Amino acid sequence: MRTRSLVPVVLVLGTLLFAGAYLAGYAVPGESSIESFQGAEVVDVPDEEPSSLTEPSSPRFRRWVEFHVHRYVNRERVERGKEPLEFDAALRDVARGHSQAMARQDYFAHVSPAGEDPGDRYRDADYYCLRGAGENIAYTYFDRRVRTDGGTVARYRNASELARGIVSQWMHSESHRENLLSSKWKREGIGLHYGDDGRLFVTQNFC
Repeated sequence: MRTRSLVPVVLVLGTLLFAGAYLAGYAVPGESSIESFQGAEVVDVPDEEPSSLTEPSSPRFRRWVEFHVHRYVNRERVERGKEPLEFDAALRDVARGHSQAMARQDYFAHVSPAGEDPGDRYRDADYYCLRGAGENIAYTYFDRRVRTDGGTVARYRNASELARGIVSQWMHSESHRENLLSSKWKREGIGLHYGDDGRLFVTQNFC
């Protein structure tokens, strides 16, 4: 039986399931040329594991949640016989921008109130991918009780736990899981933003 201490505003991860995943092609200049892939900035994820990170407003916390999400995503892919994705810093910046926009403009969707979709955001960043634009989004809270779609109550107390929870929720949603495991993608960028109201927005962009 649910207790009334879990007020609706805290039951945030379930909201993820209603946002759907985004997958669409978008116009790419010079489709038969190398310019069709311009903008990528593949980086290596550091091997070292930092000590437990617990301050969600710090840049280091954001950076490591993004890296942890990437690692957990690749773990899910490899376990299912899929190739791991490369971490693309240019896509990360696109993803961070969308997470920040959702937090500041108070919406949760792939399309902004002004009508901008992921393809528009890729183009605005001079990022072009023949495979199209793919996106998953989520929002949750750090160090607060949240109810997962599986009915359990979780409380993420460090960067790794938060990242694991985000990927777990995507894996429990059919459309997000299909996007995350798709063989068409070769790279991804993860972008997190911690809002003034305590919400953490996360965007995952693919190419």
